[in-house]
Amino acid sequence: MNAPTTPPSFADELRAGRAAPADIDDHIERWHDLPDDDPDATTAIYDYLGLTWDEYRIMAYERPA
Repeated sequence: MNAPTTPPSFADELRAGRAAPADIDDHIERWHDLPDDDPDATTAIYDYLGLTWDEYRIMAYERPA
């Protein structure tokens, strides 16, 4: 039996060229929409995205509009 695999994080997708920086908003929305009993729902948003705090701060708050 195969163990369930964790989907790639936003950072993984970004580094692989399968996501653009602007896609962060979609990933943040997914995190907000997680059911309360999902283990990722209690994960810090930057960890969920696969980013460090500084990377998240820059991408979410300091990027051009």
